[in-house]
Amino acid sequence: MANELFSRIILTWDFKKASGARIITFDHSFRQDQLAGSRYNKSVTNIGFAAWEALEVGDLGKQWMVLRNLDTVNFISWGKSVADATELLRIPPGATMLIYNLAVAPAVKANIAACDLEIQAVEGT
Repeated sequence: MANELFSRIILTWDFKKASGARIITFDHSFRQDQLAGSRYNKSVTNIGFAAWEALEVGDLGKQWMVLRNLDTVNFISWGKSVADATELLRIPPGATMLIYNLAVAPAVKANIAACDLEIQAVEGT
């Protein structure tokens, strides 16, 4: 069990129409063997809204990250770097995402007001 990461992602969508209900469920589990190390980071960072800023991700290099937007109103934009501040993904209010981060200093920006982003990261391969 050493140096292994197990993750489970579940997405359930329940759409009710006059003609009946439709439920779609996506359930996927995966295992990542041979993690690069045993280091782990957890932090809460305040993300500003005026301009793109580099997100401090620690010294883990490549990493699996669980990102949770702690704000209930604002989304957070995620980009490759401050120099190339193009939105690659958007973290909706209250949403949690699992990503594999390759960037040394990804760029982030809140849409209207500053908000907190919880980051839990594990060293990857």
